[in-house]
Amino acid sequence: MRNIIFALLCLLLISSSFAAPPQPVRQCAEWEPVEGVLIRWPLGISLPLVAEMSEDVIVYTLIRDYQINQATSAYYNNGVNMDNVEWVLADTYSHWTRDWGPQFVFDGNGDWGLGDPLFDGYPWVGRRGTSRGWEQDDDSNGEFASYLGVSNWEAPIVLTGGNHMTDGHGIGFCTQVQLDENNDWGISEAAWRTGLAQYFGIHDERVLPNWESYGIQHIDCVAKMLDEETILCKRLASGHSDYWAVEALVDELAAQTSCYGNPYRILRIDCGPFGGVAPAYTNSLILGKKVLLPFEGISQDAAAAQVYAEAMPGYEVIGFTGSWYDYDALHCRTMGVFDRGMLYVDVAPPPAEIPLAPWPVRAFIDDRSEAGLDYSACSLFWRRAGEAFFNEVPLMPMAAPDSLEAYIPGTEPGAEIEYYVQGADNSGRVETRPIAAPDALFSTRVDEDPTSVDVPIVEPRLVAWPNPFRGKVRFTLRGSDPVAEIDIYDLTGRHITTIPQGESMSWDGRHSSGQEASAGVYLYHSTIPGNSSLQKILMLD
Repeated sequence: MRNIIFALLCLLLISSSFAAPPQPVRQCAEWEPVEGVLIRWPLGISLPLVAEMSEDVIVYTLIRDYQINQATSAYYNNGVNMDNVEWVLADTYSHWTRDWGPQFVFDGNGDWGLGDPLFDGYPWVGRRGTSRGWEQDDDSNGEFASYLGVSNWEAPIVLTGGNHMTDGHGIGFCTQVQLDENNDWGISEAAWRTGLAQYFGIHDERVLPNWESYGIQHIDCVAKMLDEETILCKRLASGHSDYWAVEALVDELAAQTSCYGNPYRILRIDCGPFGGVAPAYTNSLILGKKVLLPFEGISQDAAAAQVYAEAMPGYEVIGFTGSWYDYDALHCRTMGVFDRGMLYVDVAPPPAEIPLAPWPVRAFIDDRSEAGLDYSACSLFWRRAGEAFFNEVPLMPMAAPDSLEAYIPGTEPGAEIEYYVQGADNSGRVETRPIAAPDALFSTRVDEDPTSVDVPIVEPRLVAWPNPFRGKVRFTLRGSDPVAEIDIYDLTGRHITTIPQGESMSWDGRHSSGQEASAGVYLYHSTIPGNSSLQKILMLD
């Protein structure tokens, strides 16, 4: 019967006073661009770690006003870049900003703000009604949002941050204890999942088995997403009491597929115990192009850093000692603050093999700064494996908003192809996918079959036939809407000719000047009322 009245009051509150952000909502993934990091004073991390973070981003420090002089002196004396320090007045109880801190989202209007779930401590320590101070932590998100001048969307569900990781595409992971905490509040699984979708854009939350015989069961101490398709997982010594539970969790992850429909790439990192210490090496923080890793001051630290370096080429991996536990380390005590004007670039990885014909690479590039894309610097860079230099192909707008496309030209059968995509906007932001390109690249292989020609038909339904073609290609509209005109471009974006509106539209392979065009891939841009598209045609010798 304990807490029944409290639970009923909570349910009444939940049902009546929580306003969701405009839909659709997208929660940021940890590897996305950041502008800062959130910590609290007194610190739960070392001053050298604070100094490292202040080199690149704003260190937002939650603090009481009478503590600022003390903190300023400590920061200054330990090499913290004070130009990148901002004091946020808030009354906190604990240093676990990951667990009770904000979950950053973009709402359906493209506005950046804080998702603020319920927090009431941890399952294995004093909780509701014990005056342990957790309510101070729970209030901090509203104070931080007020400081930033952004929305703070209070969510009627429990979402303890160390037990939640997401890919930025609406997929999330947690362990069973996250469900248990919601049940303890009287929040059903259905209500919890509805809250995840409405407030955080998580439409596919995957609940994994608990992995500790005793502890808070947080996922960030057993697994870490390094990108949308790569998950780094703890590996314990076979004699450890939690060995089989960890392996069961890893097996479940290995059986699942990513937002792109591929099996996850599962990597392992050895966590001992080493001399009685079981390091939480997965409890690291990705901050821009740095990985900040909890070290234990043992010889195995170097091997752990090497695992990250090999898994994340182009990132700087830096280790820091601290008062870490096997269930709590660096990630738990820090929270990345995402760039509210970020340039978000998303590119699906290629299949293992692509056809001999030109291959489309499509990118979603969204400038949250609203400065507009700098199309002159939005490009596809590709090369054959082993070549020193990249070929650059401009990305051209597609019909869908924020969608661009370029083609890797058809190359010889069996060729190994490497590439990356670059986006840029007029605020000066430049981002690549993979994020650490050109140190990290997409790679694929051209099919050995020389007859393999992939010519996708995409909306709108204006199709070219025959394709590939010799001599002349005809354009046919599937539907009754008239086509205003068709423009032909080469892969550099140079305009070749315009085909005027008419019942019978065709191209004879010539420039508007009458000069014959050379064989190769061309793009045709069509405009239909309410729609337009950019598609490819292949002219043969």
